Amino acid sequence: MAERPAPLDAANGGPLYQQLRHQLFARIRRGEFASGVMLPSENQLCDEYGVSVTTARRALLELVKEGVVRRRMGVGTTVAPSVRQARLAVVGIGYVGHSWRRISFGMAELIVGVGELTWNRDASFSTSGLDEERSDEYLRSLVEARSVDGVLLRTASDVREEHLDILEGAGMPYVVIKRELARRPMNCVVGDDVRGSRLATDHLLQQGHQRIGFVCAMPSLQFSQDRITGYRQGVEAAGIGFDTGLVRLEAAFDEASGARAVRDLLHRPSRPTAVFVASDTMAIGSYQAVRDLGLAIPDDVAIVGYDDIGPVALLTPPLTTVRIAYYDFGRVAAQLLLDLIDGQAERPQRRVIEPALVVRGSSGPPPAEMRKLSTPAPEAAGRTASRRVGVAGPPGEVREAVKNAIAANGDQPILPPDAGSKDVELEAGLCTLDLRRDLERGLATTQLEADSIAGRLAQWRAGSLVLVAISPAAEESAGAAAAAAAAGVEHVTRGLAARWSSRGIRVNAVLAQAGDMPSALAATLFLFSEEADMTGQTLRIGLPR
Repeated sequence: MAERPAPLDAANGGPLYQQLRHQLFARIRRGEFASGVMLPSENQLCDEYGVSVTTARRALLELVKEGVVRRRMGVGTTVAPSVRQARLAVVGIGYVGHSWRRISFGMAELIVGVGELTWNRDASFSTSGLDEERSDEYLRSLVEARSVDGVLLRTASDVREEHLDILEGAGMPYVVIKRELARRPMNCVVGDDVRGSRLATDHLLQQGHQRIGFVCAMPSLQFSQDRITGYRQGVEAAGIGFDTGLVRLEAAFDEASGARAVRDLLHRPSRPTAVFVASDTMAIGSYQAVRDLGLAIPDDVAIVGYDDIGPVALLTPPLTTVRIAYYDFGRVAAQLLLDLIDGQAERPQRRVIEPALVVRGSSGPPPAEMRKLSTPAPEAAGRTASRRVGVAGPPGEVREAVKNAIAANGDQPILPPDAGSKDVELEAGLCTLDLRRDLERGLATTQLEADSIAGRLAQWRAGSLVLVAISPAAEESAGAAAAAAAAGVEHVTRGLAARWSSRGIRVNAVLAQAGDMPSALAATLFLFSEEADMTGQTLRIGLPR
């Protein structure tokens, strides 16, 4: 017996005629209507799906135009002799120019996974890469032309609500790869990055390491925050504690960024004996940094990566890493998309790729004796050895934690009343606020303090201003209080950025819960760095978007 058709949704899922067209195409691909078989009449489709004659006719005409069915006056509509392949589009947003080359190994493996699955499922696919500015226009043109049956979406930054609105509004099946939005159900394939990061950290702890550095990039991305969380859970569970001085967050997942971050960690007076580099591409760069300093892997420093891209097994020594393969992302995403197209799965679907630790030669025990580096630490380019950072905000645990993190980073925190003195030159600024108490007053006070510090920075030179905000407690995180706090911080940050960016001031914010303060401090130090080429952004640490 044929399966009962899934109901159409007038409120969601796109135009009804496109939903009906998709349902009929799925039934044909599943073999419910074989080649040469007569389809239900327009009136039968109206009864079966509860649609108008106009909707049924338009859906059938779409299938005729695609060559899926044939219509003969006075006879009816029959399935074409051969059903065309399902057509998929792999769309990469933000991966153009240098950005594409940075992930070329991973993207190649992802495409292989897509290709193998589509071959086995009698489907075809095309690929395209475009910049963020053209993304909305491109997706609209794609769904309007109906040149494909579904979209595999890969974005360099977080996927935007607008991307999903365009696809869902047109009833276009889609799957987002390695990205998700916490508060929005969506079709996606993601990795368990908290567990993967914990596997890497626990492995180094089991080897006997007590000082473990951590390197990652783009902390605004959810999976980057998840990798920070897994690392932090591991060191805290071992009783070592989370030390922001051992954390380096970069602007890009490339070799140069990995080399720079690891080189900086190894120049610390009490350097780590192991570094977990949460990206294989960055880890490749770390090998050169270690050798430039006259050290050896793993004799002097152990290295663990993340992803298990092809080239890392050929390094000397081969890289120990967390396997969460791009090939699997491509294969599972393509399988899910074809299931959605064929009506074998109902949206939304969230599939998780489980990580596994691959132990190779780069992660031995800590050295019995720490060797001296062969090259001295370089001077920091473009800034003095110690920046003066104005710190504003009410006295308390948040301001104290921020002050200590700034000092540990080699900078000089300037507290009130000196922070408010026009005679003290500032090179960066920071405002703390605790939104667990008085939200409205806290935001208003912070806006005044931030404006004052931004004016001071503009008076002396360009600089960076960061707002560090503590959100309402975890049990309230899904309620109105936390949502209002997030909206308020984002509004203030965007307003300050718009006001001061023309004067060369970068304004960003970090929003976290009290228990996530160590991760928030690491993100704050990243925003102070020259690598954080952004303004008007709010990084949410451990909070839904």
